[in-house]
Amino acid sequence: FYEQKNDLKKAYIFYKKSLEVNENYFSAWKSIANLYYIAKDWENALEYYNYLIKLDSSKHEFFCRLGDINNALKNYSEAFKMYHKALFLNPNEKVYELKMANSLFLCNKADEAINSYKSIINRYKENIEAKYQLGVVYYKIGKMNEALNTFEDAREFNPFNEDILSCLGSLYQEIGNIDKSIEIYNRLEEINPSSGVVLHNLACAYYKKGEFKIAKGKLEVLIELGFGGTESYILLGLIYEKEKSYEEALKHYKEVIKFDPTYLPT
Repeated sequence: FYEQKNDLKKAYIFYKKSLEVNENYFSAWKSIANLYYIAKDWENALEYYNYLIKLDSSKHEFFCRLGDINNALKNYSEAFKMYHKALFLNPNEKVYELKMANSLFLCNKADEAINSYKSIINRYKENIEAKYQLGVVYYKIGKMNEALNTFEDAREFNPFNEDILSCLGSLYQEIGNIDKSIEIYNRLEEINPSSGVVLHNLACAYYKKGEFKIAKGKLEVLIELGFGGTESYILLGLIYEKEKSYEEALKHYKEVIKFDPTYLPT
């Protein structure tokens, strides 16, 4: 009851009392482990899940949780082992393969991670998450063309996936294809018109293209929605400078100081 009410402290107290009555009460051990996991108390979660697999080593979900916990603790090699064990116990759970591939990348084994993602994609052509993660890996190791092609391939299967579109917009902007970047960000704005991130990215793209009026309009909407911050006011200041409206530029730079009195331009 208390766990459903999200009163985790009270839930923990009652589970502990259950163990005082019966220290072998498996459900109580499991519930406490889950509470620590939810609270991101990784050290305690690790202890409890390790104890749980001593009680019952047939539960693939326990090994998956141990993988997540070790990832959070940056024990990436151990995380990989846990996910591998989880997959061994339940070969039909595709997410375990994705988690293993991610752990390989975190272990600085980018080539092995890429091969793992490709293997998943070859077997499950419409696995959007595998394509998305593969694109992220390519991007992080500096293979921009491969990343772009992978994200575009994923987009064909799911043209409204915001994560994929966000990556594509950023990539096109980074390689200097501003028109394509704007096209992607406009699609994102259609999907989520109140996204501060999308509005800011659109404003940046239009600024780079020299379309200051449109960029300014996006930033004004962003600020009206309550998402304005340091970067938004800096960009507005730059736009007003380009338009030679120096008093307006100064006014917006002063807003930056209000948000962050310690701000120093780079």
